[in-house]
Amino acid sequence: MIDPYYDNVVLMLPFDQDGPGGQGSLDYSKYNQRLVWKGDARLSTAQSEYGEKALMCPGGDSDIVTVLESASLNISSCDFTIEFLFYATALKYYSRLVNINSTWSAGAAGFNWNSSSDNINFAVFNILNPVVRTLIPPSMNARHHIAVTRLGSLFTMWLDGVAQTTATDSRPMFSTETPYITIGNGDVSVGVFTPFAGYIKDLRITSGIARYTANFTPPTALKADYPAPVFTPRLISPFNKALRPDQNADWGGPKTVSGTVKIGAVLVKRRVRLYEANTGVLIREQWSQIDGTYSFTGLRADIDYTVTSTDYAAAYNDVIAARIRAV
Repeated sequence: MIDPYYDNVVLMLPFDQDGPGGQGSLDYSKYNQRLVWKGDARLSTAQSEYGEKALMCPGGDSDIVTVLESASLNISSCDFTIEFLFYATALKYYSRLVNINSTWSAGAAGFNWNSSSDNINFAVFNILNPVVRTLIPPSMNARHHIAVTRLGSLFTMWLDGVAQTTATDSRPMFSTETPYITIGNGDVSVGVFTPFAGYIKDLRITSGIARYTANFTPPTALKADYPAPVFTPRLISPFNKALRPDQNADWGGPKTVSGTVKIGAVLVKRRVRLYEANTGVLIREQWSQIDGTYSFTGLRADIDYTVTSTDYAAAYNDVIAARIRAV
């Protein structure tokens, strides 16, 4: 069954193992939003109620998945629904689960778990802090469905399909035309906010539609309601020395692939190319230094790479290092 609001969905992340070569996760909306994985955020089978995997957030400051800036994510002034499943393993003060423009300044909004009052808030910097919150304390080490809807000027928080609190405000949430989203924490440490520790699955944002107006049964296995996305890697000029922002979504991260080039025991300067192993896509290339060393920085740690080196004098065959990981 296809979601009747499919055309209104601007983000749908099941966090299943559906990326290229079984790595990463894809957006099932028609916008194919691009993701950047940072720190130790990764897919895990530990708490996935259905489907293959869920996003595991270990709770470190940099354990984040970022959805890159996109005009399609601008839900500032329209009706909307933001919803996802979560399973918390540790409770910290103001743990941030999902955030829009997450530096917590003008134009920021997001879900945070306030450990002192034991509720989840949906806060909007430009309007109210919080706008709406849960009335029933969510349980630790248990799966919950959380949602916020906006219908006209009415905001409503929903926990496991039950309405919690409401608030009325007609002001835009933010002025940013191309917002971005962070999952697991904000991209900048601010004040009392802390990273979320636990699991997140089926993050869906519907623009222009408040899906819920009365208590409901939370949806499950949302992935089945969407056509399979097509992975479209972005080709990279072989002369790039660093990944551009639009390429970070496919390969960007905090890790490095490095090594040396030798002919026999002699360290030499030669052309070195870095490929994604499963797709064969050329990611970058460079010349090794005079001492033979090379280093490709700013890479994801959760995919396999292939490194090749070519002898420009054509006296020796290419050297290949296959199925290596960035560290």
